[in-house]
Amino acid sequence: MAETEPRSWKTPEFLLVIVMLFILTILVFFILVIPPLWLTGVADDKLKELAKEFLEYRKTLLSIVVTAFGAWVGAGAAYYFGRENLAEASRSLLAMKEPSPQERLRRTPIRLIPPRPLDWKVKLNEDLKTVMEKLKAEPDKWFVPLIKDDGTLEDVLHEEAVWRLVDAESAAKTPYEEIMKKKASDVMEFVKKQKLARLIGIYVPVNLDKNAGEVNDLMKTKEVFLAIIVDETGKPTHFIDTGDIRKLLLHAA
Repeated sequence: MAETEPRSWKTPEFLLVIVMLFILTILVFFILVIPPLWLTGVADDKLKELAKEFLEYRKTLLSIVVTAFGAWVGAGAAYYFGRENLAEASRSLLAMKEPSPQERLRRTPIRLIPPRPLDWKVKLNEDLKTVMEKLKAEPDKWFVPLIKDDGTLEDVLHEEAVWRLVDAESAAKTPYEEIMKKKASDVMEFVKKQKLARLIGIYVPVNLDKNAGEVNDLMKTKEVFLAIIVDETGKPTHFIDTGDIRKLLLHAA
């Protein structure tokens, strides 16, 4: 949040206070210093009596002027400084306000989550046997990243796609050895043919320049749980999922 510049003293209400103080000073000066013209030419025997009355008159007049101007100046000063205090209090409250979860995500680059290395990539011509062995050996792997021969990302399948193909081929009495010889590309074609859209394309491609908020929005829009980080050549390097986003929010809370 950008800091708010303090208000200048050259505001109408503050200038009004200055003007009223200046006028008050002039009036007090005239009341206390300038002698009345009507005392000139008065005989000495009456001068003392008139001077005493004038002092009372001056005292009363000064009291009225100071009281009136004091109230006006006080009201103007209270308005100006009260407004300043209120503005400062508002700025302090806003500074103390916790950012929303979406704001926290948008302030965090995905490189700071940090993303996890993508240590398993499957070429399209790789045997199904190798893929199944990997999935069995590492149960935490729930998606299969498919890459082309040049290493660029082709697509991402849910692991369920592999088991559905095996189940379908087994139901069709295909020998187990023949099933194991099928390629990763066969799994992709099987999913497309069966129109199992929820098992293919289960990712969004992103780069490290995006923030966590943008990535989260992309996953929500596509209704997927996975984001694959690709480099400038289109090769997959890392990944994050919605679980990483939730962890980020919990740690920032």
